[in-house]
Amino acid sequence: MNRKKITSLILITLLTIMPIISVVMMYHITLCDTLSKMDSGCYGDMNTMLKLNENQPVESVINSVDALEQKVALYTEQKYDDYKIKAIYFNRYYINYPMKSGRFFSKDDLVYGNYVAVVGKGLQNQVYSRNEKSYIELAGQEYQVIGVIGFDAETVIDDYVYINMFVAEDCVESNIYTLDIWGKEDTSSEKFSDLLQQQGISSEELTTTKSYGMTLVPQIAYGRWFIGLLLCNLLCIVVISVQWISLQKNEIGIRRLVGANIYNIIGYVTVKYLRYVVVSIVISFVLCSINFGSYIPAVVVGYIIILPVMLFIIYISVTKTVKIPLSEAIML
Repeated sequence: MNRKKITSLILITLLTIMPIISVVMMYHITLCDTLSKMDSGCYGDMNTMLKLNENQPVESVINSVDALEQKVALYTEQKYDDYKIKAIYFNRYYINYPMKSGRFFSKDDLVYGNYVAVVGKGLQNQVYSRNEKSYIELAGQEYQVIGVIGFDAETVIDDYVYINMFVAEDCVESNIYTLDIWGKEDTSSEKFSDLLQQQGISSEELTTTKSYGMTLVPQIAYGRWFIGLLLCNLLCIVVISVQWISLQKNEIGIRRLVGANIYNIIGYVTVKYLRYVVVSIVISFVLCSINFGSYIPAVVVGYIIILPVMLFIIYISVTKTVKIPLSEAIML
């Protein structure tokens, strides 16, 4: 394998690694933010506790959540002797829990008739297996356990069972709901109450509080190793890209011989370079979507970091290469 192919493979690898590091960094930072809010049990930027009138249809409540544009989660809970059941629904995606095994709910899990649960690590002794699947029985109903939440230290959610709100009516009788809200807008609770009112459901706001997770400085501190990796990877991409462009000097020289100007050459090299970017995008999207589906926007962030730098490097390197004498540029 010649130097051009080896350099191209290294370049594709580095371009693929950059967004993956971005995704893992976002995953790590959001996990730390989750742990910092775990004691309060509310993970959004603001939460509102509401009391709904009795016998409200759960479909109407959930439809009101889906109608909100802002990212929100709604939950209600019932306390039993040894554990607590928390029925949950969210309109986009939820938080990043530390999982001992399996996974937390995705939006696709929260549908009518889907009896699924996620349990805290303190309730593993109540989980049993059948046909290579795990189950837990709650109020006479069997729920398939798809994940176990488990941080190394003891947490307030070790004795929690999370279930799909669509199927919670048999074991959760509370009409006290908490609306978790993410983002700066603080009108979602009012909009939610209005949407409920339109469906004939009255609600009373009990409390509203703002939760304080990690600020920018702690986020940078928690992500410092990943930021270092990002910078190192970006530096490697710059070095390899310069080397890759240098290896194109023979093709550039031939194009100069047939009359191509600098802009034609820059366009040719850029298109050729972007092919590698497209290949790396496909690979990184596939790899990240398997375990970090909700963090796919971080892949885009990774490429936003890369591309402006690389386009500048291409322009400088090609300009420098064009200045090489033709006799030297076309030497094999």
